[in-house]
Amino acid sequence: MFDEGKYSFNIIAIYKINILDLLIKNRLLIEERPLKKLLKRCTSIIEYHNNVAHEFQESLNNQINIDFTYFELTIKRLLSLWKTNKLEICNYSNEKLELDKIILSTRTNIYQLYDKLHEAQKIKLNKLEYNKLTNEIQSDQPKDRKTLHDLINKLQSEIHTLRLEKKSYINIWHSRKTQFSETINTLQTISNNIQAEKEQERSKVLAEIETQE
Repeated sequence: MFDEGKYSFNIIAIYKINILDLLIKNRLLIEERPLKKLLKRCTSIIEYHNNVAHEFQESLNNQINIDFTYFELTIKRLLSLWKTNKLEICNYSNEKLELDKIILSTRTNIYQLYDKLHEAQKIKLNKLEYNKLTNEIQSDQPKDRKTLHDLINKLQSEIHTLRLEKKSYINIWHSRKTQFSETINTLQTISNNIQAEKEQERSKVLAEIETQE
């Protein structure tokens, strides 16, 4: 079946990617202009080195100085942009690390809630069965001794089963809680190590920037 919404979304996504590629290409062309202009100016010096008037030579020298200054400013701007991008990459990495921690904590809470829900549902079902047997015993309908005896035995069996299941759930819950704690501690250690590495990388980048400045 044709999904018009999905198709439109894909078209928009492709259009945005094409626009982004075009912007990057145009930016690269703009950044390349100072170098091309400088190369062209140097080529003109080689061609007219011995065949130009003194006034033209001075004008050419001034133009070359301007071109070199413009090129130098472009290099400095690109270097500054590179430093900024590198710092932003470090910041984004740290933000991603924090988001991963939140996701891990949320998933752990969801798993724990699922366990609690499952346990509550089991207890509810057993309680309903227990209430049903109790009502049968306490009903006003006459019953013979054997029937009452069987119901009492069944009720005692249900009570015993409930106690065992409760004990089992408690053990399972403690076991899973311990496993969750160990997993979280392990992941926290890994996360701290990654954070330390990121901080070292950030300090290194800042040191490089200060050295270059």
